[in-house]
Amino acid sequence: MLVHALDPVDEFLIDNQLVEGLIASGDIAVLYGAPKTGKSFLAVDLAVALSNGDGWFDRAVSPAKVLYWAGEDFSGLIARRTACARHKGGCGVFSIDNDPLSLAPSQATDTVDALATILRYELAPSRLEDPNDYVSLPPVLIIDTWAMLTASMDENSGKDMSAAMAALRELQARVSNLTIIIIHHAGKDGSRGMRGHSSLLAAVDVAIEVDRSSKGLGRWTLRNARRNATGATGQFRLKQVSLPAGELSVAGAELETCILEEMDVLGKGITLSDKAMQALDRLKSLEGGNAGKPCEAAPHGVAVKAAFFKAHLKENIFDQPSDDARRKAADRAVKQLIDAGKIGRLDDVVWTV
Repeated sequence: MLVHALDPVDEFLIDNQLVEGLIASGDIAVLYGAPKTGKSFLAVDLAVALSNGDGWFDRAVSPAKVLYWAGEDFSGLIARRTACARHKGGCGVFSIDNDPLSLAPSQATDTVDALATILRYELAPSRLEDPNDYVSLPPVLIIDTWAMLTASMDENSGKDMSAAMAALRELQARVSNLTIIIIHHAGKDGSRGMRGHSSLLAAVDVAIEVDRSSKGLGRWTLRNARRNATGATGQFRLKQVSLPAGELSVAGAELETCILEEMDVLGKGITLSDKAMQALDRLKSLEGGNAGKPCEAAPHGVAVKAAFFKAHLKENIFDQPSDDARRKAADRAVKQLIDAGKIGRLDDVVWTV
């Protein structure tokens, strides 16, 4: 395609954020970290959020259909998905596949064919539903793990890793708007980033490190991004839960697994989402207008009704398709600002700090 300087370019400048401020539709992203840092739990939690179109770490999420390729621990991932869906109150289009796939040169074509077929024609909430009803949802492929999908290749070889990434780009060419999220290991020296040849980091659009904070919590940090500012972070903990007997199997055995719980990041260094910053600006504006009412508790002597503020955000900032989704997004933005110490609240009023 040839685009001239004076041609219309609007269609090329649209930035369709799949996860606000982190991942855009069509990106190839990588979640990397040392073993036992919660990478797969984080990926499952993200997948359920994508399938529901729910917020994720106070960030707006666009609804998507998710295919999770499990190169290992297939049964464990099914249990995690079930537990996470119960915790979040539901799950949309989120399928898990464990077909033996490989991006090795002798198998890459067959692998791309198989994944393209599933992503384009087979994804639905259940076998009883028609995948054609969900064709409008943008597809997301999660690869767990990169080491398993490239098992017979040399991850320290620039040639091998470039060939593997070329296969993923071919898959994206065949499946419109496909976003790919890779789960990968960190190197022995964690300060040097992900394991393997540097061509992998150069080829991806987003790199998110998963590690442990000084308080022992799980933590993700946006290290590299082509479209968004780096440095965004979130903390979480893994909470053990039991799935009722018979939930997943006629055998009736109770299953133990974990769910991910987001933890508030307080104090110095907190990163607010773009929508939260917009919400803060809106509150400042409302305080100076007719919505601002005298309030002795507020540092500036003026506050705004919390219900009015949230309703204003729902109607003017957030663009999710449903009224309920916009309401939840407004609630998340206000909570994030309160947790960050940017706004105060007393009873039914809020104010800027």
